[in-house]
Amino acid sequence: MTIQQLRQADRGKPRPRRLPTVSAIKWDRFPDPLGEEYGSSGKVKVISPGKDGAVSEAVMAAGKGDIILLRGGTYKEGPTDDDAAIRIEQDGLVLRSVPGERAKIVPRVPLNKRGILIGGSHVMVQGIDLVGFTSAGVGIGKIGVTVKGTVLSDMMIDLPGSGQWVDGVTIWPDLRGQDKAAVDGVLFRNLVVKGASLGVSCNGGPCNNLWFENLLVRGAPGTGSGADTVAVEDGENVVLVNVEVTGASADGIDLKARDVLVYGCKIHNVRRNGLKMWHGGDVINTVIHHTGADASVVMFKGTYRMLNSLVAFHNYKGPKSYNLTAGYGVDEPIKVSLINSIFYNTSGGLFFSNRANVKVQRCIFSGIKTGSIMRVRSKGRAVNLTPLAFTARAAALGLGKGNRVTDPGFIKAADGNFRLRKGSAALDRGVVVQPFPDVDAAGAPRVQGKAPDIGPYEGAPQQ
Repeated sequence: MTIQQLRQADRGKPRPRRLPTVSAIKWDRFPDPLGEEYGSSGKVKVISPGKDGAVSEAVMAAGKGDIILLRGGTYKEGPTDDDAAIRIEQDGLVLRSVPGERAKIVPRVPLNKRGILIGGSHVMVQGIDLVGFTSAGVGIGKIGVTVKGTVLSDMMIDLPGSGQWVDGVTIWPDLRGQDKAAVDGVLFRNLVVKGASLGVSCNGGPCNNLWFENLLVRGAPGTGSGADTVAVEDGENVVLVNVEVTGASADGIDLKARDVLVYGCKIHNVRRNGLKMWHGGDVINTVIHHTGADASVVMFKGTYRMLNSLVAFHNYKGPKSYNLTAGYGVDEPIKVSLINSIFYNTSGGLFFSNRANVKVQRCIFSGIKTGSIMRVRSKGRAVNLTPLAFTARAAALGLGKGNRVTDPGFIKAADGNFRLRKGSAALDRGVVVQPFPDVDAAGAPRVQGKAPDIGPYEGAPQQ
């Protein structure tokens, strides 16, 4: 099989595309999986299962831009004197299954605790499952060097999840003191990570130009407060599309990056905060439910928009509980727009700091246990808006209009079905603001009536 044939087989997997957002995303900076940098030598080696260590030996012997194809089956991999099964240091190397087949890599000996370590630039790993590694699935980075253009695609990383600490996919170098990025350009697409203490993370950084699409990360329970499912410690230009995270003993998604878009994501059943954003960002068509800690959504400083999203079943029992905080404990300006979104059955309401610029428009609130929908400072004084007076007072104070305190009418929220039933108060009650998504959280056309619906899903399907 030639590189031309491989690229033809991948034509249905184009580079990341533009999405409607107010964030300053630089669309041309994400890796192009069809780029000429991958497999540039044109040399192809095909390996079949049978010999232990065959893949790791082939990778060590490969040159820059070579392609290693794996036939379907199970491979026991790793040198007997190395804790990593496979180390990729060459630029442009492609390691993938033959199209239409599936390769699984498992440890060759107990010492092989880490799956694949990537230190070269423009490396692609595709169509491979990593199973049973007890320290890490994939590690990306090289001390003192910016690793560019990493692509992980169509992979499952299945880790023990036995209570011992294990990383799923980790970008590990901390180059912030060296005035250079740890990575520049990462594309993670169609990944499943199961049983990891820390799911997919940039532990140091800066990590720039990250695109995560179609990820499912199931965390391992009981592994500590640092065990997030997705985390970026530092960086810029980060997009998450259709990412689902669950099972974290810490936060669901924790983003300390700038220029961030969270689009069509699901964050649920995590022990601590659901979504944390530190330097602004846009949240669209996103569902967040069954979260703990003091707040489900945490915003620190910068400019934020939450559009057609949902926060539900935040269950913190402490004295200070909020479904969303903006600028809590941070003396920094912050601007927040909440539009066409639903806050449902949570143990607390919204909190905005003294320096917050607030706009809440066409949102629905229901079942806020503390009886306070919003705490905010307006015209120099603290204001606590209760359900009875919220709609009128919020409009009178210039905090937003078109909001309602009512049951949104979900089909079966207790079972995680947040679609709208017939007669829902959210149907055709939203507003179009620009830029606005063409589709809802399920990919259906966004406006199906006279106006968009409130919440992540459009339309009222079967009862």
